[in-house]
Amino acid sequence: MSWRDHVAEVDRLAAKARQDTQEARKHQQAIHGWNQETFGNPHALAWSFAAGTLWGAIGNPGLNRKRLRRAAVGVANASVLAWRGTGVI
Repeated sequence: MSWRDHVAEVDRLAAKARQDTQEARKHQQAIHGWNQETFGNPHALAWSFAAGTLWGAIGNPGLNRKRLRRAAVGVANASVLAWRGTGVI
């Protein structure tokens, strides 16, 4: 392979690397946009808050039936307040 062939091959590979980098950047931006649309809204925030509250209430192994019922009511109240605060309800 001659010197010119090597230079041409290196240039071709560099151009392909730049193109691949640009495509990867476009995909990352598309994924970021999708994440913002899907998870960056008040409705998703309210669901996340409710799920976190429920997880915290259920995750306590020392709850008896009465305390579990009280925790479930607290989760429901917190969820309703979160949804009302975001304008979803």
